[in-house]
Amino acid sequence: MTEQIRIIQANEGELDKVKQLIFKIFPSSLVNILEGDIVLVAKQDKKTIGFLHISERESAFLIKGIGVDPTCRSKGIASMLLSEAINVIGDFEKPIYLKVKQENSAVQIYIKHGFFLKKQQEETLILIRKQNN
Repeated sequence: MTEQIRIIQANEGELDKVKQLIFKIFPSSLVNILEGDIVLVAKQDKKTIGFLHISERESAFLIKGIGVDPTCRSKGIASMLLSEAINVIGDFEKPIYLKVKQENSAVQIYIKHGFFLKKQQEETLILIRKQNN
């Protein structure tokens, strides 16, 4: 029987699994998880199947990456990760920013979670979500 998907905050011991997943999804990415960053993971049957990486800046939060194992997509995992991220940082007054390629199908998920277009740089969209949306 398949275990229900859980979203948890990654501890230091789980970061290697998160990095492996990031490289699986984004092979050419540069992963730089700093002390103080928030890393959420989606787990099912003890397997890490999704991640969301947030860095806090002085005046905002930045989603540095979000991804779901290709074999586990279309199950609402990215949406679950975003909801939990908004809950985790919801007590702060700072906005949340993210960059996404214009053609990325996840843009609709971000809009559903209250993000809107701040500006466009060629093919990249800068999206923002102001807290208390």
